[in-house]
Amino acid sequence: WAWATMRHQPPAEVLIALERRMLACVDDFNPQALANTVWAWATMRHEPSARALAALERRMLACVDDFKPQALANTVWAWATMRHEPSARALA
Repeated sequence: WAWATMRHQPPAEVLIALERRMLACVDDFNPQALANTVWAWATMRHEPSARALAALERRMLACVDDFKPQALANTVWAWATMRHEPSARALA
């Protein structure tokens, strides 16, 4: 989130390493962390792996009732910006 806000573009290998770390702990993410992650990636024009997007979407669905409207809006904006097509379950 901070790098995206500062308009800093880290090297691709740094973003890939962060993506790997995210996969290791995504089940601990709360709605704000999920929204911040996809917002930052979209803002930095990072193209996360399908595995990373699927993991974030799975976690989002597990805690969707806890999302505040702004976090949900930021997540949907990020998906659209990244041209990610969420599952039918995520859109329901």
